[in-house]
Amino acid sequence: MIQNKIFIDRLKNKTIYKDCFEVHNLDSYAYIDAESFFKYAWSIYIKYQNKYYAINNKKVNNSTNGQAFEIIFGFVLDHENILIDSMDSEVPSIPLVRPDFIVKKNINFFISLKTTIRERWKQADWESLKYKKKFPDAECYLLVNNKQDCESLKKKISILDIDRVYYAGSKDINTLIAKIK
Repeated sequence: MIQNKIFIDRLKNKTIYKDCFEVHNLDSYAYIDAESFFKYAWSIYIKYQNKYYAINNKKVNNSTNGQAFEIIFGFVLDHENILIDSMDSEVPSIPLVRPDFIVKKNINFFISLKTTIRERWKQADWESLKYKKKFPDAECYLLVNNKQDCESLKKKISILDIDRVYYAGSKDINTLIAKIK
């Protein structure tokens, strides 16, 4: 999608894209839906992780996992023709708030990505709180790539400022896409 070109080019510039995804040409994938694409692309990344471990005798850095997740989700948005308003940028006039993606339709959709959550879900919740002070009608979502973490956090959703938590490796991601379309 031409409107997302600046964001897709930024994602393609990341080292992990070049090392892992570039040869697979994610933008020409025969896209069916977000769940299928996510599973396909994440399986490519898992193979990369395994190869990296075999060669280096150590795991890939956790920040690389997050970058791979961001790349895949950015391509999902692009394949779905969803216009990205901002990506991994601090929100003007809201210091320290840096969502992974913002999509603007009739309302703002604030999307945080976490490969696993441990205690980091608190960051997404705090950012949602700050963001909603400035944009009270916004909807704030957390997309998690760990089923157990996601299910655990879903039980706490009633006491959080995050509106919904979704699991990336399931139909949840299709639900999220339908919500923001």
